[in-house]
Amino acid sequence: MKKTACLTVLLILALALAGCGAALKDAARLEVYDMAGGDEVPSITSVVGEREVTGVKSSVKSGVTTKEFTYVSDTVYDDLLAYITTLMDEGWLVTQDIDLGVVPGSGELATHSGEEGQVVLVDFTYDDAGYVIKITKGKGTLE
Repeated sequence: MKKTACLTVLLILALALAGCGAALKDAARLEVYDMAGGDEVPSITSVVGEREVTGVKSSVKSGVTTKEFTYVSDTVYDDLLAYITTLMDEGWLVTQDIDLGVVPGSGELATHSGEEGQVVLVDFTYDDAGYVIKITKGKGTLE
């Protein structure tokens, strides 16, 4: 009986891990980060091409939606420069100073949401091996 229970638990864990692998593979191909309410943020992979995704988190708490993607890249500086430039060309505003020459580092851009009284933020942190892109949507204004 114990062997059967152990095998069942192992099988469930294996299936769960296989599902995580599929979710990470899908995240590596995203064209946009969908923030609901009609807000779509271009994904970094839509700008620089497919990158390995090692983590995906999503939450909604107190009316704030957050999605976080962790990427591995051999070209961190080039990826982030292309991504920041693309967002700025689309009207995003730099809300935190960005100096990609400083490693590790971070930055933030923001834009108005399609929903009145809401803003969308793209935060990123990076080091030599990769970066984390965090998209947050919630109440706020851009001044």
